[in-house]
Amino acid sequence: MNQTGTTPSFTNGGAISVGTGRIFAVTNGAFTNDVSGSVAGQGALTFTNVTAAFGGGAPATEFFNATASTLSLVNDASVGTATWEFTNTVVVDDGAILTIPAGSTVSLNASSLLTPVVNAGSLLVSAGSAMNDLTTASTSFIRVGSTAGGATTFTQTGGFVNNGLLDLTNLAAGTNLARVLVQNGTLQNAPSGVIQTQAGAAGGARVIETTGGGNFENDGTLTVHATAAGTLTLTLSGGFITTGTINLEVGGPIAGTDFDRIAVSGNTTLGGTLNVALINAFTPPPASSYLLLAQSAGTSSGTFATVNAPGFTVPPTYAAGGTTIVVP
Repeated sequence: MNQTGTTPSFTNGGAISVGTGRIFAVTNGAFTNDVSGSVAGQGALTFTNVTAAFGGGAPATEFFNATASTLSLVNDASVGTATWEFTNTVVVDDGAILTIPAGSTVSLNASSLLTPVVNAGSLLVSAGSAMNDLTTASTSFIRVGSTAGGATTFTQTGGFVNNGLLDLTNLAAGTNLARVLVQNGTLQNAPSGVIQTQAGAAGGARVIETTGGGNFENDGTLTVHATAAGTLTLTLSGGFITTGTINLEVGGPIAGTDFDRIAVSGNTTLGGTLNVALINAFTPPPASSYLLLAQSAGTSSGTFATVNAPGFTVPPTYAAGGTTIVVP
């Protein structure tokens, strides 16, 4: 349905059923799903350059795709078992809560999902995408990484708690940034939460940043480049506080290339557990040292309560510049 005219619009007050393999496509203008209206079925609903308002129920098609559009949900809604994909699209905050159940997927590509979201499923973020109010369940999976090239920044305003898996990676060719930016709030990795970085297809910087005095609090598990080596950069206006577990690996002498490093700008408060494993069949030479946590600004306090690092001297060396582990 290609709408034309000065102010083209379509209002649905009845039932639109989209069959399997079928697409109900709306291009240009406005689309209103009235209080009594419904759009459902095993097919797909697509919007291109559309301003859409769902006064009744949200789309209940198997697939929902919006490009260069603005969407409004008046009532609380669920993605159901569907897949929703947004590109250059804004979902405005009209007070409705959007639930992403386990088994469903929402993809954000250069899009803003500003209505409150409860995520128990998969949230896939690429390019520059933003949210305002995010709650996560233990089944939550959030992937932050490029799918078509270029940097990815996931901006969350007001902070959030990660209860599931937060993955910073890269699925595209070339080295591409994967960044989580928490504005005016704290990122808390809950005891059930896992935050991991991966090189992905071709690597790139992995960054967690806070503004407005926000902290990054790790009460769960933080893993930097499992089975490989890389750097996680923490640019924090507050500090890095860890009471959970940090998993790092050493496979050679060069930071970020051969062994993992967490580079911190901000205050650090250490606690919890540090696990250090050897990779690449590497045998560290005697008296060699590895600066695993490098601090460029801020104060440092605390020590790890438990350090598991076979082949290294424990406890590590704690200094103003960070935490170093040494081979006997």
